Amino acid sequence: DFVQGAQWFSKAAEQGHTKAQRQLAIFYHKGYGVEANDQQAFKWASKAGAQGDAEALTLLGTLYISGQGIPADPQHAVTLFTQAANAGDSLAFELLGAVTLEGTGIPKDVPTALRWYTRAADQGRVNAQYVLGYLYSSGGDVPVNYLLANHWLLQAAIQGNAMAQIALAVHLDNGQGVQRNKLKACGLLRVALKQALPNDIAGPMREQLEKEEKTLSPQQLAEISALENLYSSP
Repeated sequence: DFVQGAQWFSKAAEQGHTKAQRQLAIFYHKGYGVEANDQQAFKWASKAGAQGDAEALTLLGTLYISGQGIPADPQHAVTLFTQAANAGDSLAFELLGAVTLEGTGIPKDVPTALRWYTRAADQGRVNAQYVLGYLYSSGGDVPVNYLLANHWLLQAAIQGNAMAQIALAVHLDNGQGVQRNKLKACGLLRVALKQALPNDIAGPMREQLEKEEKTLSPQQLAEISALENLYSSP
């Protein structure tokens, strides 16, 4: 019950409990059990951050990046993310990867961004895993490396990231960094399409899947169904 949780965290936060202050900040930021209020989120994240709470420092940094509850200050956000990262917060690793890749509040530095994203991905952060898969396969600022791309896309796909599942299916279908396998690609795409996806992504993917499956035999379709069930398992 978020409402009861918010009440409990509020009482504990007023008494100076750091974790309660951080959780109350998150509740105000997300609107869990209370009306969303970025000024209150900033207030309580600041109190918890002043006591060295890493997650609170990361939340403070996100508020400073976006100018929510406080005037935007990307440079200070980077300082806060760095403090949180030094305390071991994996989300801070990921956000440092993002700001360093984009050059927000800090000079753009792609190799450093990759190192931060990799630290986050190693800690199991699914978005960082997907981003690494995308960066290593998109041919932008990062040289294409399909082996690394597929490694990280697989980790994200296992955690249920639909975009990673789609990207990995495309690589399987095209034989990019992996042995080409249309049946595995179709099975993986079926799993991805069960999730909520933007219409401009889901529509074309569904059409492509239907087109591909029309060319397959009943035996191949049965194998795809078996793969779909396998890939859907926890």
